Amino acid sequence: MNGYTIGQIAKITGISRDRLRNYEKQGIISPNREEDNKYRFYSDRDIDRILALELYRSTDMNLNKVSEICENSTLSDVENAFLDQNKLLEQQITQLMKLKNQSERMINICEKIKNHLDKISVIEAAPFEIVDEISDYRSYQEYHKLNKIKNSDLPTIQKMQRRILFNEHGIYDNKMVIVKNDTKFSTKKDAIKNKELLKRKCVYTVIKDGESEENMMEKTFMKCIQYCNENHLKPTGEVYVGMLLLHGEHGKIQSYLEIMGYIND
Repeated sequence: MNGYTIGQIAKITGISRDRLRNYEKQGIISPNREEDNKYRFYSDRDIDRILALELYRSTDMNLNKVSEICENSTLSDVENAFLDQNKLLEQQITQLMKLKNQSERMINICEKIKNHLDKISVIEAAPFEIVDEISDYRSYQEYHKLNKIKNSDLPTIQKMQRRILFNEHGIYDNKMVIVKNDTKFSTKKDAIKNKELLKRKCVYTVIKDGESEENMMEKTFMKCIQYCNENHLKPTGEVYVGMLLLHGEHGKIQSYLEIMGYIND
């Protein structure tokens, strides 16, 4: 029988035998077979079809769509197929950029932990907006509130902050709030309504939760107050505690918390 073997086709086109067999399995190409040994033989027409398939598959177009184009299509059909493919790729690029940004954010969080773990310093805190409240970190039945935050790609644990308010008499308010980061306001008046966005400077530290000391938060709080006294800083009486990272250690989940105590300029 005249024609090309699958090995010859693989050499001619640079396409693997496995891919050629997959095209045949899906009915996209149908090489002739010898009756006695069932060997495949490909014609010039088969080669043209295979090259056309690879042309369109080079853009990662859906194989069914590629097969349809190679079977019966007009120039307009081809153009429309690529217009649709371009829209799909743009959506994928947008999603990949979101994933890349979150991955970079997690890298920055790891660096932040390394630089600030058990160290107290003054930093400029990123702005955020309080959008709701939740009873407690373990109030899972209220987590539906977290999913209602619009324009936020933050993971669940990073949408919550514990807000602690205190004065000279001690802590008078302690609640879990739901926050949205990178909030932009069109006017200064809108920003003033969300005063937490104006308090940028804070005393900052990171601690590893779940350690042996049960009163670690209390000790850290006292250390921050002492730091303020020694450096003549005036706390505003507003502290936020947020979850930065979770990871397993010896079969137990460990967490890193960032503590931001706002101070007056």
